[in-house]
Amino acid sequence: MAFALSNQQRAEVAARYKVWNSVIKVQRWWRQKYNRNQTISPITIKNCHKKLMTTGSILEQCKVEVSEMKRSIFIR
Repeated sequence: MAFALSNQQRAEVAARYKVWNSVIKVQRWWRQKYNRNQTISPITIKNCHKKLMTTGSILEQCKVEVSEMKRSIFIR
């Protein structure tokens, strides 16, 4: 995939996969809506869906290391 999906597009893809439960149907919908020459890989579709189902969000979570958390506690 040579292009990056926006958060809105990731949410749409995850929701369509949840309803249809078919990678092929999602790919067909994507080509019809956005561009007939671009498609989304099955891995991307499943990753978007998995992330939505496990975390409840498609947004990247801010990852803070434990050492950073300890350091910020001592600074206060």
